[in-house]
Amino acid sequence: MGAKNSATSTGNKQGPDNKPMHKCGEVGSYGSLCNSGKASRADGSRVWERDHVPAKGTLYARAVKRFGPFDPDVAKCVKGKVESRGMAIVIPRKVHRADSETCGSLNKPLMKPDAETKQSMKDAIKRDTDAIQAALDDTECGPAYAAAVKELKEFPFEDMIKEAVKECEG
Repeated sequence: MGAKNSATSTGNKQGPDNKPMHKCGEVGSYGSLCNSGKASRADGSRVWERDHVPAKGTLYARAVKRFGPFDPDVAKCVKGKVESRGMAIVIPRKVHRADSETCGSLNKPLMKPDAETKQSMKDAIKRDTDAIQAALDDTECGPAYAAAVKELKEFPFEDMIKEAVKECEG
């Protein structure tokens, strides 16, 4: 087989997909990490996932607790903004699915108590990151995850939520 042709059927050339792949321990807003590219296995499954810390449902519940209730349009806007701006750490998909206490619908019973106060949010972050760290301790990912957690704990979640609500109600 010859070299791979990047021309499309219309004759336009497409640049190579040179988005960087996720690396374990990357930390940033959920929205910024979604554009980092994905490492995939031959079977198409993902190697990495972004883990919201705290869970996106908790971020929205905290917004409602502090500033709600919201009309439906504002609620939709706030949900989108806190999901996108909420912090996340890249971790192995298997660890996310097996060891995260808030992956998917697992967070439903935890959302309201975790969102009750600023301290309960901090406690949720500690609980969630401790569980993942325990799963990663004996892996190459462990030190990178620990460094990411330190960085994440400095993030001003309360300010981010307040700003998101302000923009949506604006």
